[in-house]
Amino acid sequence: MKPFILWGRKKVEVNTDPQRRCYNGCHAKSEWRWTPWGQLHYCATLEDAKESAEDFRRINPTHEYGVTKRDMDDPYSGKMYGEITVFEHDERGHITAYPMKQETT
Repeated sequence: MKPFILWGRKKVEVNTDPQRRCYNGCHAKSEWRWTPWGQLHYCATLEDAKESAEDFRRINPTHEYGVTKRDMDDPYSGKMYGEITVFEHDERGHITAYPMKQETT
């Protein structure tokens, strides 16, 4: 059983105008927000997860990717277990991993 889950999310533009005005596809007032984390696939090792995150990042450079440990008490739940480790790329392509607290909505 693969003990890691690769997650992804992206930024989307949200119309924040109280009257929801939109003129020719342009909102009167809007802001960028991250979508909820979505499960992409399971990984056997942390190194595999890092490589998968690199591949996904090459395809979708504006998205954010991270990994969590799989909850072995309920392995098929697809829920996040603990903190998510996010992989961030710098301008030279180097990867930094940092823990991120889960956002509760």
